[in-house]
Amino acid sequence: YANGTSVAMTAPSTYGNYKFAGWDTNGDLQPETANATITKTVNNNAYAIALYVPGPSTNADLSNLVASAGALSPMFASGTFSYSIAVANGVATTTVTPTTADATATVKVNGGAVTSGSPSIPISLSVGLNSIPVVVTAADTVTTRTYTIDITRAGITPPTVATNAAGGITASGATLNGTVSSNGASTAVSFEYGPTTGYGSSVTAAQSPLGSGASGAAVSAAIGGLA
Repeated sequence: YANGTSVAMTAPSTYGNYKFAGWDTNGDLQPETANATITKTVNNNAYAIALYVPGPSTNADLSNLVASAGALSPMFASGTFSYSIAVANGVATTTVTPTTADATATVKVNGGAVTSGSPSIPISLSVGLNSIPVVVTAADTVTTRTYTIDITRAGITPPTVATNAAGGITASGATLNGTVSSNGASTAVSFEYGPTTGYGSSVTAAQSPLGSGASGAAVSAAIGGLA
């Protein structure tokens, strides 16, 4: 350009992961104007420097991930995005605690916002497969990572029961006896009885209900009016 010519200059809004901060027009490396486009008159001393500063972080990684339901498999690694946990039927909820690698990133667990390093609200677990997404969004609001925890909750195992010989037998009554293992779930216990294999009568055991941890528990019920 010839001296005296007016030249319009426009700086790109970004340069790599840097964002435009302004034009330095006097050599102090400070922005004198934040306008992307400036006009300079060409002469021997005219110049302008476009200044750029680091833009928002693009780091959407996690540095840690923990579920209260159990240990992740495989062990957590920032570059591994899929995990699994198998739990007993008695585990009905879990919380998930994600920690972002960059403090400026945000994170959601199962669709709800969570503070980095803090547990989510309890998440209900259905029997079978439960997929829980953990979505991290970098400070640039564009870059995302999705980690997934698949938790498989076991079904209920039926109680194990055994009917034992009746005791205290009289002309009109008896005590019915048995043992029960509840196999991980609270168990109501009753005896059916009658003059034929069709039974026809039922009585609740004195020890009912049994707790989920009962194993080989003795149960009994007194019946009368048989004569």
